Amino acid sequence: MHPDSTTQISARVCQQCGKTFDCKPWLPFKNCSIACRAAAQQKPLTERFWAKVDKRGPDECWLWLDSTRYDGYGRFLMNRKIRAAHRVSYELAHGSIPEGLLVHHRCAMTSCVNPAHLELVTYSTNLRYRYALGRPSTRPTPLPPRQYVPIEKPCQFCGCFFRVGPFAAKSRKYCSPSCSIANRFGSSPEDRFWRKVDKSGECWLWTAALHEFGYGMTAWNGKQTTAHRVAWELAHGPIPAGMLVCHNCPGGDNPRCCRPDHMFLGTQTDNMRDCSQKNRCQKGDMHHMRRFGQPACGEKAPHSKLTDAIVIAIRTRIAAGELQRILAAEYGIDQGHVSQIVRRRIWKHLP
Repeated sequence: MHPDSTTQISARVCQQCGKTFDCKPWLPFKNCSIACRAAAQQKPLTERFWAKVDKRGPDECWLWLDSTRYDGYGRFLMNRKIRAAHRVSYELAHGSIPEGLLVHHRCAMTSCVNPAHLELVTYSTNLRYRYALGRPSTRPTPLPPRQYVPIEKPCQFCGCFFRVGPFAAKSRKYCSPSCSIANRFGSSPEDRFWRKVDKSGECWLWTAALHEFGYGMTAWNGKQTTAHRVAWELAHGPIPAGMLVCHNCPGGDNPRCCRPDHMFLGTQTDNMRDCSQKNRCQKGDMHHMRRFGQPACGEKAPHSKLTDAIVIAIRTRIAAGELQRILAAEYGIDQGHVSQIVRRRIWKHLP
C-alpha cells in the first residue's frame, strides 16, 4: 500500500464522458467507471489514437499524452500488441511502413506524433542522426553487478579452505561434490561421528543436531539416538540393558559433552540420585506439590488445553447424543482426545 494512500485524493476528468471523479494520484485510472472504459475501448482505432494526442499548430509538435517508454517514445495498444506511438501515427497518415525502414523524428522530440515531423530512414541514417544529437545509446544505463564479499570456510571432510558466497555460506559444508560423497559413503561411521565433535575444550562438544533438552542427536545403526551414548559405545563397547549413560563433567554436567571419561554407567535410580545431588530436580519451593498443593493434573497441568468445566460439558453433551467429531472441532482438539475423555482414560478425577 502507498504510504499516503489514506490522505491524498486528486480530481480527474473521465476521457470518455467528461465527468470529474476522485482518484488517488498514483493509480492509472482514466475513466470514471467500467462502462466508460468499455465504451472507450470500442471506439475506432483512429479516434482512440488521436484522443491521446495534444494537437497544436500544424508546424508544432503534437505531444503524446498516454504512457511512454523509458526513452520518452509513446506506447499504444494496437491489435493486442504494444507499438510505438510515432510509428502508428505515420501509418495512419501515410500507410504501412516498408520492411527495414525506421520512422525518424525530424524535430528530435521523442514524444511527438505529428506526421509532418516524421520521415522514413534506414537504420544507418537513424544512427547518424542519433549521434549528431548526442544520444549514442537509447538503452538505460545497466545496473552495477551485485556486490558481495565471498567467505572462506574449511571443508568438513578434507579441511581445505574454499570460497563461497554469503547466501550459501550457512548450508555449504564441503569444498567439492567428491568431498560430500566421500563424507557420506567413503568413510567409516566412527570417522563421521567424531568429525561432528569439537575436542578443543575440556568437554568434547557435539556440533550437530540437538535434542530439546540439549543432548546431541545422531543416527546410529539406522535409529536416532543421543550422541553421548554413541560416544560411550565407541569407547567402552555395548551398553548393558537397563543401564543409562550419565554425565559427570568437572565443570558441571554438559548435555552436549561426548568425552567418554566424563561419563559413567548407572541405573535409573543412580541417575535420579545424581540429578538430585546436583540440584537439577524440582524440589523445595519449586516442586509442584509446593506450588499447587496437589499433583499438577487437569487444568493445572502446564500444557492443558481444556478446563474442568469444558471436560464436564463434553461428557454431558456426549451422553445427550452429540457426535464426538463435532465437539472435537468446536474445542480445537482431536476426536481421539474426546474419546479418551468420555471413556475416562484421562481426566479421571472429574465426574
